[in-house]
Amino acid sequence: MLNLGCVFPLYCSEAGLGHIFLSLCRNWNSEPMQARILVPNIAEPFRGDSVIEAVPHPLQWLAYRSTSWPRILTEMRLLRSLPRFDALYAFPDISVRTLGRIKTHGKPIILERVNCFGGKRRQLMEREYRRLGAAPPRPFEKWAVDAEREAVAIADFLFCPSPEVETSFLEAGLSPGKLISSSYGWSPERFPQTADPRPPREAVTVLFAGTVCIRKGAHLLLDAWQRAAISGRLVLCGPIEPALQRLFGELLARPDVVHIPYASDMGRFYREADIFAFPSIEEGGPLVTYEAMAHGLAVVASPMGAGAVLRNGIDGLVIPPHSADGWVDALRSLAQSPECRLRFGEAARVRAQDFTWAKVARRRADALTEKLNNARL
Repeated sequence: MLNLGCVFPLYCSEAGLGHIFLSLCRNWNSEPMQARILVPNIAEPFRGDSVIEAVPHPLQWLAYRSTSWPRILTEMRLLRSLPRFDALYAFPDISVRTLGRIKTHGKPIILERVNCFGGKRRQLMEREYRRLGAAPPRPFEKWAVDAEREAVAIADFLFCPSPEVETSFLEAGLSPGKLISSSYGWSPERFPQTADPRPPREAVTVLFAGTVCIRKGAHLLLDAWQRAAISGRLVLCGPIEPALQRLFGELLARPDVVHIPYASDMGRFYREADIFAFPSIEEGGPLVTYEAMAHGLAVVASPMGAGAVLRNGIDGLVIPPHSADGWVDALRSLAQSPECRLRFGEAARVRAQDFTWAKVARRRADALTEKLNNARL
């Protein structure tokens, strides 16, 4: 039995990255692995014997006045708890200094990489913002890229949730043997109505979900939508980046473009859509692609947006984000062919059943166990 310490250095809930972390760790509490969660604090429904909270509840009001204290207190608790763990699994933002101290204790370190290597992200996004004549919302600091390079050098293994993430670390010079190919997944408990039939419609609904921003290629989708001249509507679910609003306000104001700033029931929008479009320029493993496929949607995505799940020509179409004509042709062809949407959508629904969090966690446990066993030989 492998006793795995699982560290998430932020307040942990079902929102955002916390959903990924909890979905994996809660499914790891069975043979051959026991996962012990260590966080600053965790939402009430997830407290239990397998959870260590580093910030005492009476001190939360003080600790969370600083952005760094919750992480610092979590790392201090982690170092005190090391003897009970056989290996450490950590989400980003654990300090290089703490990783180095763990290494001196001989504990294997496994890091989760939720995005491409920082140097690759910086290159892609600086290039895109320059192309648009805009400044990034925050600078891509060289020190952050250097810190990530130090962290992955210390780590024994990295979980890479998509081929694009894996490629970015290979390009950064990491050994292939250090990388664990994996995926993300989706939660049937969150979406109990994925099997509802989708009747063919003449006026189609194309859905984009996530922050409506330049990194996720929303501007490229807006341009393709305008050029495709499809009968229907483009629905954008998520908050809008100010730079994109400023640069593409005219396209966002079109009557056939609908913006939903926040969706409490995302399943409703998946069920109402006919096509899911995600031309992301930089991603890790977009959960929305897994969820859209689980709902039987035909998907058009960039290689980044495809994650580890979408197969070109089988479940949908994978098109480079800047292939403007390719995106226009894809949207038009799917809009005009209910039969093609149905074929892709049903293949996507079947494919997604192999990517529930329970199955993803099991494959990850097997892959990690094999890596650790081989390292001991």
